[in-house]
Amino acid sequence: MPTRGTTVSPFIGAIFSAILNESEIIRRLAPIGIIFLILCYLRREQAIGGWLMFFYYQIYGSIALMILSMVSSVEKYTPSYWDNWGSYLAFLLAFLPRLGGFILVGFVATVLLRRRDWFWVRNLRFTLYAGMVFTLLSLIVDILFFPTAAVTNALRLAMLGVWLGYFYVSERVNRVFLHKSWS
Repeated sequence: MPTRGTTVSPFIGAIFSAILNESEIIRRLAPIGIIFLILCYLRREQAIGGWLMFFYYQIYGSIALMILSMVSSVEKYTPSYWDNWGSYLAFLLAFLPRLGGFILVGFVATVLLRRRDWFWVRNLRFTLYAGMVFTLLSLIVDILFFPTAAVTNALRLAMLGVWLGYFYVSERVNRVFLHKSWS
């Protein structure tokens, strides 16, 4: 905390605030995350288990959290909430592409789960790239207009990048969807 007579840049203050907010969210959701980690570990010998199951948890969980955030603060999605039209448009440009990217990834991931075909792994890789582009565009808007959201959304971008890498190098993904040799 700054003492009297000192100043903190708005960007540094926003990062500090976002970290505190993220810590609170993580603390409240930690029991659910621990349960899913245990389930992923227990299912590690099954085709959809381990890290692959954790991917589905993270994607579906991210979509659910974004939708819950929307529902819990629905007033933010109306123009009358904002001081001016430009702020409202910036907010929509920060949120909607990111949500759309995650929903697209979730949809293709669901089809992959049902079809279990390599064609859908390639489609999922493409949608992970697209989700990263949408999230990067949203992150740029966040940095310019809503710096308190930048840390959270940078983590979302990193998460998509990690999962993209996973779908390129995972032995499980190759065995389950390409070779269909998971026992």
